[in-house]
Amino acid sequence: GLKIKRFMKGYMTYVLPVLVMFVFIMGLVGIVNG
Repeated sequence: GLKIKRFMKGYMTYVLPVLVMFVFIMGLVGIVNG
């Protein structure tokens, strides 16, 4: 179970912020383009 916990920690640290940033940018582009 240690490997899973480490994977989840890495996921929360790296993947989640990138995903949020991507969604934010896509939304911003959508607003700008109308």
